[in-house]
Amino acid sequence: MRSPAPLLLILALTGCAAAQPGYTPESGSKVPAQFKPFNGGTMQAGGQYTVSQEERALSCSKLTGSMHVIMSRLKDSANRPKPSETAVAMQSTAKPFIGSGSNLDVGDEIRQARARLKAYNELLAEKKCKTLDIANA
Repeated sequence: MRSPAPLLLILALTGCAAAQPGYTPESGSKVPAQFKPFNGGTMQAGGQYTVSQEERALSCSKLTGSMHVIMSRLKDSANRPKPSETAVAMQSTAKPFIGSGSNLDVGDEIRQARARLKAYNELLAEKKCKTLDIANA
């Protein structure tokens, strides 16, 4: 039978290596603007997307880039396999115990993405920028 001593020694040494003596992280460090959370718009009960002030401040190229990302996600969702009946049944059974959270079904995600595309396209037109063809998205 092998002795557990080598394993315990390795665990003890790796625990010591996790923190260097004298190191304290900067408490008041500034987070760069590109890493700060973005306040997006909201979905209305009627299925319309309301653009936030931060989204209104975006340049035409940033809005267009966001729209391209949304459209590629929509194309990808068409290739996503449908969940099995067993998976759907298990999720609906577990929902009362773990809550619904922000998990949307694929249909809701697609409707929200299309509403967002429409709102972004209207914002591009409002800013007198070139709009995108979102009919096939």
